[in-house]
Amino acid sequence: MIRRESNQHSGKAPSRVLLLAPIGLAVVIFGAWYAVWSKGVETIRTYADEFLAESSSHSINAEYGAYHARGFPFLMRGVFEDLNLSNDEFSYSTDAVIVDALPYDLNRIIFSAQKEQHLNVRGMDFVLRAPDSRLSVERHDQRGWMVKTSNGEVPVEFTNSQSSVTAARLLINVAPAEDSADPELADKIDISLTASELAAILSDRSGTLDTLGASVTLTHDPAGLNQRIDGRPDWQSLNAAAEIHGIELATGGSRLAMNGVLRIDRTGRLAGRLSTELTNPSDLLDFLEDIGAVKPRLRSTLDGAMTLAAIAGGGVIRTKVEFKDGDARIFGIRVAAAPRI
Repeated sequence: MIRRESNQHSGKAPSRVLLLAPIGLAVVIFGAWYAVWSKGVETIRTYADEFLAESSSHSINAEYGAYHARGFPFLMRGVFEDLNLSNDEFSYSTDAVIVDALPYDLNRIIFSAQKEQHLNVRGMDFVLRAPDSRLSVERHDQRGWMVKTSNGEVPVEFTNSQSSVTAARLLINVAPAEDSADPELADKIDISLTASELAAILSDRSGTLDTLGASVTLTHDPAGLNQRIDGRPDWQSLNAAAEIHGIELATGGSRLAMNGVLRIDRTGRLAGRLSTELTNPSDLLDFLEDIGAVKPRLRSTLDGAMTLAAIAGGGVIRTKVEFKDGDARIFGIRVAAAPRI
């Protein structure tokens, strides 16, 4: 009888090194990524500490409590608890500020505060509620940096004990102007704002605007930033001005568009002129009367003046709003005190 050898597989068994190599590679990649992530969240903390030190050099007291790092592996999230900023004129505090970034790209950092933010300005207390809002700071090739703010899906509310303003939608962009002499000093800044469904409550009065938009360039002399007179900014040294490229608002059937240049006089009040175009002023006057900005007697005077102006302008009222000597005037009629900064 002839015995045949069984036809077993004669190839070599897979190398143990080949089996372990993918696992080892994964461990190396994981470790390297964790190192990048850890360095990133520590960089966020370093940036924060540098900001606190810079704030102190400008007489701003800045501090935070505990710092926590979260979000591994895909997101760097630094949480700064009990943030407080203050000087002689203002204070800001909130329970926690969240700072988000991608581990491999720190050119865009996003800030948010889901809980109430408390602000005190010259003795007046305010509360900002913006739980879904995001503020991003980004590097920009031409402008150096850019700040963008969006309130997300939840309305933003700014309130104090007597008044409040809410907006269903709020977008704000801030960046050095393209012709700014020094983006780091921010001597010339472009600001744009878009808001919709604004509701204002002043004491027992309230009113609503459908939309509000603005595009403004602010300029100042950086050398005047630290100049003070009786504890207030020295506006003459600061040489602050606002070039208003456009302010547009709509409420009901009213449409208002404004542009011009405003400055801050030595008393801290606005001074200058704004060219204005207004159609269907009735709803806008209703809003101003609703919030108490225009008294009923003045409303009657403005109705008459605007009716004549509308007839002369073919339905469009073209006039100047003048801020001078502490007053705001339309058609030469004093309508309010000029805002003080």
